[in-house]
Amino acid sequence: MRVDGRAVRPSYRLKEEQSVTVVLREKKDRDIMPEDVPFVLIYEDEHLAVIEKPAGVVVHPGAGAPRATLVSGMLFRGIILAPSDDPDRPGIVHRLDRDTTGLLVVAKSEVALLGLKDQFTAHSTERHYEGVCWGRLPEDEMVIDAPVGRHRSDRTRMSTHTDTGREAVTEVAVVRAFSHMTHARFRLRTGRTHQIRVHLSSRGHPIVGDPTYGSMKRLKELSPGPVYQAAKNMTRQALHAKVLGFIHPASGEFLRFESDLPEEIKRLLDALSQEEILSNTHEIGGEGGETT
Repeated sequence: MRVDGRAVRPSYRLKEEQSVTVVLREKKDRDIMPEDVPFVLIYEDEHLAVIEKPAGVVVHPGAGAPRATLVSGMLFRGIILAPSDDPDRPGIVHRLDRDTTGLLVVAKSEVALLGLKDQFTAHSTERHYEGVCWGRLPEDEMVIDAPVGRHRSDRTRMSTHTDTGREAVTEVAVVRAFSHMTHARFRLRTGRTHQIRVHLSSRGHPIVGDPTYGSMKRLKELSPGPVYQAAKNMTRQALHAKVLGFIHPASGEFLRFESDLPEEIKRLLDALSQEEILSNTHEIGGEGGETT
């Protein structure tokens, strides 16, 4: 986009009587090439498939990620995906962020595509995430209700301080609280981009390892040791789509799947648990004291 003949950023604020020039480029459909992309196939029938997505894999082609997507990996393994209105998203009815791990369902038939889309639109699916956030949450159970939309100045990020926010509601339940972090469970009532990450960050409790929403700045709170090292090794957000439940669009049967936490999150939780045990032991025994 050019304003008065000069290239400007997308965030540029227009003034009265300025001339704006926009060049529209025709979008060219591209064939999605099958590629050997890692994922775990959890369940498959003639209508749908449930997979476990690893970190670092984008679900479908898009800006900045034209190849090596989950869609390419499924085609490589011979999973036929239902055609969609968007040729870049065959079979896709919901998504996970690139570095969020866990369960995802894809449609292989038109019946499944329409039926699953209806359920996700109505927010009638069962979707539970687990993760580790910084700090101690103020309540064991809480609901964060704050619209989420594009950040006003950084268009690559989402924010609760936005002019284009859409309703977003996240239920949060503490699994276990530690000195510097909290292991929590999250349930989505809505499904906005980066919703859990944005909501937790907006409350001052970003997901550990999240480089986009301020988590890495919190490392300085930790003393050198196993917890510090485990947190430093979390080079992506410690967030996992653990439970996925929905009604099978063809059979009407309710299907529910559960996925184990990935090893890097387990290592962080183990380090936190060990630190707490050592801390409690020191408090009971005191300096130079004995424990029983």
